[in-house]
Amino acid sequence: MSTVTPTTAPSQRWFQFSLRSGLLLMFLSAVLFAWYANGMSRYRSIVRATTQLQNRGAIVEWHLQGWPRFDEVTRISMRGTQPTAEDLTTLGSLSDLAWISLARTPLEDRDLQLLEGLVNLQELDLSETRVTDEGIQELAQLPWLSVLKVGGTGVTPAGAERLRSKLPGLEISLTPTQAAE
Repeated sequence: MSTVTPTTAPSQRWFQFSLRSGLLLMFLSAVLFAWYANGMSRYRSIVRATTQLQNRGAIVEWHLQGWPRFDEVTRISMRGTQPTAEDLTTLGSLSDLAWISLARTPLEDRDLQLLEGLVNLQELDLSETRVTDEGIQELAQLPWLSVLKVGGTGVTPAGAERLRSKLPGLEISLTPTQAAE
């Protein structure tokens, strides 16, 4: 009796992974999707915040970055508006802002505490507001602040010098600004 052996070769499996490789691929995919979802959530909260501020008269400037980074708000002008404490709290939550104009608003010393979350702020225009020497000392918490405009306010050269001693690179303008942003 003769036995017949099969002559067909077994079929090849193209995507042959070990269990470890499959789990690693799933983990990396999960991390990527979590990063993207977190970015989208942050982006949506920024859009909500800026929409609220725009409805109150603010002018918002976006920095378009393209994929995979999300667009960021870099400049906001609330010049000549009547910002509420809620508006200032919303403004303070936008930590990527580099420039803000609150000129010609009824801003007072106590309102500056609401801006403490603006750790990346580089330029702040408080011209023709009700801030004083005491109030601008709150701005010492903003490490990147390099330009401060306080013309037409209750800020004196002595108060400006006291703040400048806390932020050595700070340029403070005590003259009123004439030009629009």
